[in-house]
Amino acid sequence: MTDLVSLACDLVDVPSVSGEEAQVARFVASYLTDLGYHVELFDAAPGRPNVLATTDRPPRIVFSTHLDTVPPHTPARIADGVLYGRGACDAKGIVAAQIVAAERLRAEGVDGIGLLFVVDEEMGSVGARAANAHPLAGECLWLIDGEPTDNRLATGCKGSLRLTLCTAGVPAHSAYPEHGRSAIDALLDVLVDVRHATWPNDPMFGETTVNIGVIAGGTRPNVVAAEARADLQIRLVTEVAPVQTLLERAVRDRARIDYLTAVPPLRLATVPGFESCVVRFTTDIPHLTNWGTPLLLGPGSILDAHSAHERISESGHEVGVIFTSANVGEALRLLPGHAVAIDFSVPGAVPAHVEAAAAVGVPLVEGTTAWQGDEARVRTIVEGGGGALVYGANFSIGVNLFYRIVSRAAELFRGVAGYDPFIEEAHHARKRDAPSGTALALQAILSRGLGRGEEGPRVPIASTRAGHIPGTHRVAFDSAADQILLVHTARSRAGCAAGALLAARWIVGRRGVFPFADVLDDILALELEKERKVR
Repeated sequence: MTDLVSLACDLVDVPSVSGEEAQVARFVASYLTDLGYHVELFDAAPGRPNVLATTDRPPRIVFSTHLDTVPPHTPARIADGVLYGRGACDAKGIVAAQIVAAERLRAEGVDGIGLLFVVDEEMGSVGARAANAHPLAGECLWLIDGEPTDNRLATGCKGSLRLTLCTAGVPAHSAYPEHGRSAIDALLDVLVDVRHATWPNDPMFGETTVNIGVIAGGTRPNVVAAEARADLQIRLVTEVAPVQTLLERAVRDRARIDYLTAVPPLRLATVPGFESCVVRFTTDIPHLTNWGTPLLLGPGSILDAHSAHERISESGHEVGVIFTSANVGEALRLLPGHAVAIDFSVPGAVPAHVEAAAAVGVPLVEGTTAWQGDEARVRTIVEGGGGALVYGANFSIGVNLFYRIVSRAAELFRGVAGYDPFIEEAHHARKRDAPSGTALALQAILSRGLGRGEEGPRVPIASTRAGHIPGTHRVAFDSAADQILLVHTARSRAGCAAGALLAARWIVGRRGVFPFADVLDDILALELEKERKVR
């Protein structure tokens, strides 16, 4: 099996600043050849090869990202579970992750996988433009383009306009500047007006931003500058033409504008169940239009890219085995050697899953709901076998903080006449239990906070099962005069998955049975301390 972290380190250690990608391209090509792929190196420009790896089947799903980095090169270094170095997150760590993902899919029998790694993304996307003309492009149905999005699926990305402003002057001795005209002074005047121009905004993409990345001019301090230039990149939220009009109005013929590249903003396809975002950067996707429907996501944060501390966390989780009804009977054989198990299944299966995990000494994160009738039996299994279990109706951090908000609200309404509490919850049509475990947890929280006890009237719950709703819970206090409504809306299942992984890291090395809500503060404190050490 490919060692993800070692591969990422090896890639980071190979310098590949834009224009100098040949060495890393050959390294990747050799690596993929050894894994059994059909590998093709094809030049996007002389001495700058792209890498395309395919199987025996036409590539229907292609993972793609770029091989080049911004300068300067810094070698790989691992400290406290974090890989540092140029390209760690943009995008050599992603290259490694995509190779490992492709290998896992192939091991599971998924064929028709391809890998496309291109040059020059950080400059002019020469590599992507060349790849778009490749004859296999038309075979691809889905292109998964890798950029650091914190593993969120991007719904859109800003466009980009790259240009150079050039001014001309008249050289003269700097002691007699009145006999010349400074190109630098002229350029600075133009840049002031460009910076103070009013640029477009968009509800989805936000504001247009202008970055003056390079300023150069003159030859020496005792000569009035004859030439000057500034390289700019404008992040677009509209089509290119309106921004060009505004720029030319600000420049007013005082400088020559050399337009280099122009890419409009892009709205992207999404997949239900993924946490999403809009990114401000531009990618190779607009130049890979022949490679099927694009999806944009990858590990790492764009805030770390191009920085002196560029990094990516190595503390991911490797899935060793997935249990279904077909192989759950082999749990006792397949579970040993794993650090932790996570269960989101059906209530009737929970005791058997707990027993299997405890028997082989594997801690269990239990996210299944509606099994509490067997809680006494489960506790006996775990505690009797020296096992470890953390459980919760919902592992979303937001939901668990919502529990606390509702608890405090119930305490405030305790004894206040005229307000009737109620709960409404809605989930996708495939969810089996109703009410949801989260709604039942909220019901119990309200009963405690309102002082009703177990014998008092229960807060009513209304449940809806329809469509693709990830999960919405409303708690209301209604009176004849007004209504106070508290709402938690899950935009995807990613929040629940993230909380379960936090619990998985926490439970390793512990023994006993722990409700997730009771240990949440400890989990968050440990994660915060870990983040402080990294920074």
